[in-house]
Amino acid sequence: MFAQESESKKKEVSKSVNNFEEADGDENSSSIKYAPRVSDYFVAFGEEALIELFGKAFVNLRSPRPQGLNFDNIIYSITKQPYVWDKTSFEQNQLVHPYAGNLYFNAARANNLDFWTAAAYTAWGAWSWENIYENSVTSWNDLITTTAAGVIVGESFHRLSYAAGTIWEPLLWVVSPIDGINRLLRGERYRYTAPQNLEVIYAAEFLTAFSVNEKIASNSNEFMALAEFHPYVVYQNPFGHKTKEPFDQFTLDAMLLTNLYNTMGYVEINGALYSWPFFCNTELPSSIGINLNYRVNYFDRLNYSTNAAGIFLRQQIPFNENSADINYFWWNVEADFVFLETSKVDNINFYNIGPEAKLEIGLETERIAVRASGEFDYVFPQNVWHNKDFIGIDFKILPWLCVGVEDLLICTEGDIRNFTSVGVKVRK
Repeated sequence: MFAQESESKKKEVSKSVNNFEEADGDENSSSIKYAPRVSDYFVAFGEEALIELFGKAFVNLRSPRPQGLNFDNIIYSITKQPYVWDKTSFEQNQLVHPYAGNLYFNAARANNLDFWTAAAYTAWGAWSWENIYENSVTSWNDLITTTAAGVIVGESFHRLSYAAGTIWEPLLWVVSPIDGINRLLRGERYRYTAPQNLEVIYAAEFLTAFSVNEKIASNSNEFMALAEFHPYVVYQNPFGHKTKEPFDQFTLDAMLLTNLYNTMGYVEINGALYSWPFFCNTELPSSIGINLNYRVNYFDRLNYSTNAAGIFLRQQIPFNENSADINYFWWNVEADFVFLETSKVDNINFYNIGPEAKLEIGLETERIAVRASGEFDYVFPQNVWHNKDFIGIDFKILPWLCVGVEDLLICTEGDIRNFTSVGVKVRK
């Protein structure tokens, strides 16, 4: 899957544009890094303000009582107003706010600002929305989720937009509209330059799923048939690499299950904040590092999301020396701390913290690919646990076409959901 590049391979770097810095040769870093101009900071700030103004206009269009900006609230919110844990819908808190944070983040990234500067812009966007644009009490969970999830979603979308753009230019706009707008209006200088020897694995599955929903509390079963769409993206080789920038390597795993009456699914983004190789003198590519992840699980009574940070350890074990890049076993272990878990039970939002662990194993050959994972968290003060297990087997018909079988089990105290599916997978 991930071919090993020759060390003697020369890297070509275009120098057609002035005012840039060359990367120092790491294959995971951008080949050209443009130094931001002073004006870029102001343009990014202006774009972020426009995003929030459009958001405010949209809210007012849907509201029976439109309201203006709330500048009077700034001093009050800083000095007197206590922050709260709000009761807004799970969908707004865990889908809308992270996407808004992604827009704030990419207003900065699309203007050549680095990851950490863009993260500061995201935090400012979250705070200014809560205290200036929104006419309600400032909430802790919105500040945390908009910032943390916005950074994770934003950086992955920023990088994927240009990887997708190499397939079809309009896909760049679909993945990250802010990058697309800046690319169009401001030219080549504002285009993210992909890493040398970029490797991206796209796997899109079109499946028919059979679901069993067992409600332990009521001792009942429910059966349903659903259509399933399951994109899975691996950005850069996750084994034995050294990152020079946050999210030089990440994975995006999403699943959508739907029929005429139900829509369920999950989104999981896991990025390497920093990663270092070890066992460098062996034939076992391995890496250890610090990761950030954001997970949203949307399964009716099993609605919950996590913002977490932790450490990972992963290794690739080839078993055929003649084709080690396509015949190997791999494993990945994560130990995280969930600094905000949001769950929804009976229309009540709960906010928790706690430990989280994940184990993944996989097998890749010319004929078959297997991936299995299990993740578990225990959070308090609500004192509940969540467990999600997955196994998928792909039988390769062509290098880019597979027949796949999958099983997803997701459960917590009182509920179990199981989805078994079969269908076609397209890989690149």
